[in-house]
Amino acid sequence: MDDPIVRHRPNETWLHSIAWNFVIVNEQRTNNAGWASRIDYVREADTPLLAFVGDSFVEANQLPWPETCHGRLSTRLEGQVRVYSFGHGSAPLSQYLGYAEHVRDTYRPAALVIPIIENDFDQSFRNLLKSTRHHMFFAFDEQPDGELVLVRPALPPSESPFERMGRWLRNNSSLLRYRFHHVRAQLLPSWDVFLGGDPTGARRESAFSPTAPAGEHPEVVKLAYRATDAFLRMLPERSGLDPDRIVFVVDGLRPRHYTEDWKHEFDGSYYDVVRRYFMKQARAGGFEVIDMQPVFVDHYRSHQQAFNWVRDKHWNSVGHGLCAEQVGRSAAVRRIRSATTARETN
Repeated sequence: MDDPIVRHRPNETWLHSIAWNFVIVNEQRTNNAGWASRIDYVREADTPLLAFVGDSFVEANQLPWPETCHGRLSTRLEGQVRVYSFGHGSAPLSQYLGYAEHVRDTYRPAALVIPIIENDFDQSFRNLLKSTRHHMFFAFDEQPDGELVLVRPALPPSESPFERMGRWLRNNSSLLRYRFHHVRAQLLPSWDVFLGGDPTGARRESAFSPTAPAGEHPEVVKLAYRATDAFLRMLPERSGLDPDRIVFVVDGLRPRHYTEDWKHEFDGSYYDVVRRYFMKQARAGGFEVIDMQPVFVDHYRSHQQAFNWVRDKHWNSVGHGLCAEQVGRSAAVRRIRSATTARETN
């Protein structure tokens, strides 16, 4: 493959919706380069580039682009800093390295922002990628000596006749699309094999939960630690940036309500342990880290607002707004703005 970077077709518009009763409906649009954004991307410009790299939290299908973290910053910093986003649903840490390299070679960013989410870690390994994503993403693979290396996306697997027919039906029938994407979990789950949606069973929910005690899943925690170390080791070279030019926005633990005893539910959980390890290693490596946990708690205590949707795990407009505030105050962004101001003055 000459271009292994997964993204959407350029200049397309579609409706993104959630649940059987469409509790979330948002018109999504791709730009000239195939990324979910209301602005076109240019390779050469006078203003420096702040690039967001991530998964569905950056793709942000759930809300209008102006309400996203990067959309807000694009508006706020217009004329001083360009803000471009590069994200695709389900992308793990390993894919972020592929995106960082693509952004480095294509757009030459001045700084990079990467939201870190609970499912970014163990899913970075080739043998643990979801079957529907196996051929799309960069992944870590273990060498005989135990070293982790980054491998490019695999070629798309061949489809069976039933899978091809299922894909055609989903793409050409609104009723089947509704059934497949909105009510599959409640109605006729056995049709998934017939429709090509789950031929191996790999997409079914497992017993593992990020809020489960870390001690119950030592192997998953070990994989997360290994993915973290490999990711932080490779990122400066892949991005072409020094660590102090890279900002990690580490997602917090987000119960619906931060009651007095909410921490008892999450202390020592898989994501609690893994996020702490990631932040410790990142700071030790000289990266800038924004911990959204205390930001969420403080905001909730003052405003009693949740940060994700009722029936969707992603940040809502409140969560994206707090992300924009924190990134806007980051040292990396201040450094870019100061350099721009100094250049304009001279």
